[in-house]
Amino acid sequence: MVLTSPTGQIETWRLKHYDGEKGWTGIELGPLYDKMMELRGQHPPEELSDKEIIERVLGRDSVYLRGRGRSPSVTTSTSHRENIVGNQPTYEELVERLNDTTSRLNATNEQLSVVVDILRHNNLMAPPPPPPTDQASDANLRESPSFSVRESQDDS
Repeated sequence: MVLTSPTGQIETWRLKHYDGEKGWTGIELGPLYDKMMELRGQHPPEELSDKEIIERVLGRDSVYLRGRGRSPSVTTSTSHRENIVGNQPTYEELVERLNDTTSRLNATNEQLSVVVDILRHNNLMAPPPPPPTDQASDANLRESPSFSVRESQDDS
């Protein structure tokens, strides 16, 4: 089935949940399929895609189309979108939360820095380790055989 087409996804769902010999894999699935087919008969694909029908019948969180994942519906109706989204925060709310959290983190880091300085000043916390110096790397070079060869060449 072509998953990008507006139709065919209901049939793909049926093939996944219906066995010709055993019937439906769950007793509630037959009536759900009937409801999907009823909606398909009432609305042309240009008006309501198979994906949107499946979302209406099963709920948006139940719809997973292999290769496409759980993508948001293309419906622009505000009331329909609110039903799908539920209590999820808006983008603006998420940005506000992020900015607030970042601000609190910065304030906490500043306070922590003050506490660390006080502890170090009162010798209750070890000072930070000194950064590596170039002298240490020079000593390692002098011990290496290639350095002594170069040094002896310079002397001659």
